Formats: sequence, C-alpha cells, structure tokens
Amino acid sequence: MERLACVKLPFLAMQIALKANPEWRNFPTVLLDRDHPRGRILEANKHARRLKIEPGMRYAGALSLCSDPADSAFSNNLRAAIYCPDEYQQVREELREQLGDFSPHLDALSDFSMRFSFLATDSAKAERGEALGRTTAFWLQATGLDRLYGSFEAWAAKLEAALKEEEFFASVVVGFSRFGTYALAHTQGVGVRVLESKAQEKHMLRSLSLARLDLDPRLKESLLQLGIRTVGEFLDLPASGIARRFGKEARQFYDFASTRNDLPIRRTSEDAPIERTLLFDQGEFNTERLIFRIKFELHAMAQKLAGRALVLLQLEMNFYRDEELEFCEIVRPARPSLDESTMIELVRLRLEIIEFSRTPTRLHLLAVGVPDKSEQTRLLSARNDRRWDDAQHALARLRAEFGPLCVLGFKAQNTHLPEDRFALKPLQTLARPSASLSLVTANLAAKDDAPNSSTSLVRRILADPEPIARAVAMQNQGSEAPYILSGHWWTQEAVHREYYYLDTHSGELLWVFYDRLRRGWYLHGRVE
Repeated sequence: MERLACVKLPFLAMQIALKANPEWRNFPTVLLDRDHPRGRILEANKHARRLKIEPGMRYAGALSLCSDPADSAFSNNLRAAIYCPDEYQQVREELREQLGDFSPHLDALSDFSMRFSFLATDSAKAERGEALGRTTAFWLQATGLDRLYGSFEAWAAKLEAALKEEEFFASVVVGFSRFGTYALAHTQGVGVRVLESKAQEKHMLRSLSLARLDLDPRLKESLLQLGIRTVGEFLDLPASGIARRFGKEARQFYDFASTRNDLPIRRTSEDAPIERTLLFDQGEFNTERLIFRIKFELHAMAQKLAGRALVLLQLEMNFYRDEELEFCEIVRPARPSLDESTMIELVRLRLEIIEFSRTPTRLHLLAVGVPDKSEQTRLLSARNDRRWDDAQHALARLRAEFGPLCVLGFKAQNTHLPEDRFALKPLQTLARPSASLSLVTANLAAKDDAPNSSTSLVRRILADPEPIARAVAMQNQGSEAPYILSGHWWTQEAVHREYYYLDTHSGELLWVFYDRLRRGWYLHGRVE
C-alpha cells in the first residue's frame, strides 16, 4: 500500500525572518512587501496579532497600534522585515534538497500551482493580505521507509528533528493521499502524526471543517449559505455542477479532495526543470542580441536534458526589470524534442512581436523536459505521417507568433443546455488520424455509392436559438411526442423546452423547441 507524507512549513517567510533575527522572537514582528510607511503587511507573528496587527494592514497603521504615550520606548517594540522573493525561493530549494535525504522521491506544492491555483502562493493572495508561506508544503514518498527506520513514527520524528536543527518548524503527516496529508498537516499545527489506515484518514477528512482550510473566502461563504460546513458535505455534492455554480477553483479543490488528481510523487533532482539566468547591466531590448544569448544557453540546457534521456517540452522565458516581473512567455514545439533550430525559430517569432515598455535587466530561462517516447511510438505506428508532423509544426509557429490562445479546438462539456455542451479551448496538439477511423470513412463512402443507402444525419446547432413564427411551427409539426428539457429551476434563468423535428415543405429538417416559460418557438438547428 502506497504511503505519502506531507511536510508543511507554516508561515515560512516569517520563519526565515526570525531565523535571521533570533532576538525578535519575543517581540511583535511583521513582514512587509516594501520598505515604506505604506508598505503592506504580508505576515505577522503571534505577538503582533495580540496587538490586533493583521496581514493586509499598512506599516504606519501597525506602528500606531504599538505606540503608547506613557512609554516612549514601547513604540519601538515592533520589528519589521522586508520580504525577499529570491531569498524565499533559495530557502525553499535548500529545504527540498534537505528533504531529499529522507526520501528519493518528493515534490512541492509549488510544482502544481497551475493545477491547484486555489492553494498557490501567488502575488494575488499576498495583495489580499494572506501569508506567503502558508502553503509551503512538500510531499514525500514514504513507502518502505518504515522498514529502514523501524517505523513511520521514527522516520517522521527524524525528519522533524533535522528541520528543527536548521531552526525551521514543520507539521509532518504520514498518510495515504495528497489532500489527506496536506489538510491534516495544515490544521494540526507543528508536530508529527501517522495515520494507520485509509479509513481513518477518510473519517478525519470528512469531518474536517472547511473554515479551517486555506480556501477562497467567497467559496466558503457560498457553501455556508447552503449549509455545507465540512469536507464530507462538500464532496457529497454532484461533481457536474461544481464548476458552473462555484467556479473553476472550486472544481479544482473538489477534484483534489476527492483524489481525482492524486498524482504520483514524481519530482526528483533528475527530472526537475533546468534553469538559467541572464543578467543585463544596462538592460537589453535588442531582439537579435537576446536571441543570440538565448541560443547559447539553450544549447547547454539541451545537452543537460540529453544527458538525462529527456527531450524539451517547453521553454519558459521570464523577463524582469530589477526585481519586478515584466512578463512571461512560454514557447512549446509541436512535439517534445531537442531540435535547437526549431526552438530558436519559435523564440524569434515570439520575441519579434514583444514591445518592451521597460528594458529588462534579467532573463530567467526554465526548460521543462519529459522522457523521449518518440522511438516507442514509431515502433507502434504503421507509418510516419509527414503531413501530420507539418501540421503540428505549423500550429506551433502560430502559437509562437500570436500567443497560445490563437489555436482553439472544440471540447465537449457535461452541461445541461445543448448550446453549452461544447466550448472552444486552447489546442495543444492535433489528434492523429487512426486506422479505424479511416476504415469507417471508407465504409461510409461505399454505402453512399450503393443504391437506397442511408447516410448519417449531421445536426448543426445554433449558438443562439433564433425565434420562428408560430404558424410555421404548427403547420409543419409532426405527431411525435416532444423531448422535454427542464432545469435551472433554482436560478432566475429557469428552462423548460419541448423539442421537435419539423419536416418543412421545402424539404428541410429543422430542430426546434417551444419555450413554455417565454411562450415562443425557436429554431435551434438543422439536420443535413
């Protein structure tokens, strides 16, 4: 049975500040986003919170709460540190390396910030006054380590003791799922806990209050209005309506809590992204010089990927002006490869359309690699479709020049209304035509040539149903019973439709419905 451990370091940014200034531990201390009286407080320790100083306040306001006319020295009790993103990232990477001594396989919550944005430590949450270090967590593969250390308790205790030696405090939970270990580590405080069974983990999670989790306050309020207060009550909701009613982040949290996205531990030092940093003393805005520098670094990163038996999936380019991120660009080839000339071509197309408002002084490159499966795929393929490769490359060039949203494809959705059951989503790759599809197409063509053959009907759906005259609908209405679609009765946009097929005198076959609430007939599609 797979065992996972979550190591969560609460308020890591504040821990870093107190480690650098240990004499501040018994004083009210705050973490600021900038050295200015109007600087925003990102985190406050327990002594500051006793004085009603909370994240989100201004530094000047916090100083006023510490002022005491009867004691002139009291106003100097408040200690303040400035949050440094580079230092925070460096400490987090050092912690990752240290935890690697206790398990060969581990990854961090920050590796999944796009998938689990409701838990991401991004600047938007900092602007709302939330702690930057609140979601600093690592997952470790713990399977089999009980035999090496004698028990999971002994292994987790050694891990916690090693962090304490470095003056870091953590909550360690050994369990069976990502969400289970994370949620319990988030709510239990500093210490070690080992769960004995999946049933125990599930029971504790279902009774866990949503108010204790780091979720969007608006989501908590919406669920509270429905009487949903625990994780178990939230998971009892139907999955199909979560995104439409509560939003994308709520659906991500639902999938995370129900282990739909319980990914295996995969992040190791061998498959971590390769990073390079380019510094420009006077700033750099010349595209040709930028491409020349990137080409040199790309060659070194490609060689390192080849040494790991990996190919390049994407190249991320982060442009900074001093310490401020100006913009981020991601370039992906048609298929993962180590073709440097193709990547440089895509980089050139992307950079040529960028207009620098301020010249960047630093460029951070991040190359993400994946295992090379092209040879295995080629062995299983009956033939190498050159036209498919050319089409993929053409789409990659379009994305590089006009952005990732310029190539879209239809994706089915599990919704109630027919017009909402498909949506345009960014298309990363084309589906390769299969042999079975070609065979079906050939069989249909043969049937079309045969006399009295029946072909498949194609229904063209209108995005917005069009009103039609009642006389037209009643004149051509058949004797078949209608298909009734009713829903959304819990909102102001209730729906009650009665669908019919109308065979008109001109030979057209129309798909129409009668809207009983609006008392009108509408054309929704045609059958060809």
